Amino acid sequence: MAPFLLAMALNACALTAHAAGGEVSFPKSRNGWIPRIARQYNSLEFEAALDLLRDAERPTTNTDQDRLWLDLMKGVLHYSLSQGKANGPQSEDARIAEAAFRRVLERAPDAALPIRNPSQALTQYFEELRAAYRQQIPVQETVAPAEPPPPPANISKEELAEKLRKMEAAAYEWAGGRLPLPVSEAFRALYEQALVAESPEEKQAVANAIDTWMKVLTSNDTKGVNELTPSPVSPKPTAHAHATHLSDAVPRSTFDLMLKSLTVYVLSQRVSGMRQWLIKQSEEGYSRQLVDLLNQVSEQHLELETAETSHERMGIAITLDRIEGQMFIHTGWRIRGSDPRPIPFASR
Repeated sequence: MAPFLLAMALNACALTAHAAGGEVSFPKSRNGWIPRIARQYNSLEFEAALDLLRDAERPTTNTDQDRLWLDLMKGVLHYSLSQGKANGPQSEDARIAEAAFRRVLERAPDAALPIRNPSQALTQYFEELRAAYRQQIPVQETVAPAEPPPPPANISKEELAEKLRKMEAAAYEWAGGRLPLPVSEAFRALYEQALVAESPEEKQAVANAIDTWMKVLTSNDTKGVNELTPSPVSPKPTAHAHATHLSDAVPRSTFDLMLKSLTVYVLSQRVSGMRQWLIKQSEEGYSRQLVDLLNQVSEQHLELETAETSHERMGIAITLDRIEGQMFIHTGWRIRGSDPRPIPFASR
């Protein structure tokens, strides 16, 4: 019996020496088990404290602070128990203590032990774990937060209309004649986006899309054009009809004057002027009427790109005359009719 009693006495001395001068501090909490755990630890009742700790971990109302303290105490209690065992560092208590402390350090790398004046052995053990944990964390460079981009400039509808005009001019130059149908369809969508755009961000998005078109058109990038159109574009668009329809010739007779008014070139200029006018009218907000008028004009533009005969172009000119009448009523557009002169961008 003597050896057994001696071992028990040594274990008790070890536990007492470990806890000497080390009262537990605990957070304010609605978990009533926490102060009871502290009292049991202060009384050196480590096993009883662990029994209470298991109950304290169950409530779902535990806060992050509660859970952190409970893991710290689990580490402290199991570490204390491991010190009274012959295989201390290799004991199950030592393993549980280390796991609990590591969980704490993962959540709060600067956490402190919940004991006032802990023993030197416990302090050294905990700090060694902290140092080992920090060595495992890759050093992260502090990156200054990027300054937010400046708000987009509030582009006016007149500026958008001018951008669209230049884009169309570049497109005709690129095509060497009529615009391929996929390009016309893409431009129609851009015009509608420009009409309905209201916020600075929406208008800037349209302006950016136009700039992208300008880049591929002026660089003669057919592949880039194909990426912007709903369907592939022929690499060699057909020649423009204006070369054979007196678009640049000086009228020599009334008949020539009539022919000139029906050329693809003049009609396309007329359509462009009408569309750009409608864009300008949406500066204060768009209406269903403006959208309908733009769609009607755009339909005639698509018809124009496929028209082959003077008879077809005459039908387009008559339809444009009718649309101009509606534009006069709703927007104040000055009716030009089938004017043979190239139509500049109109203003009030």
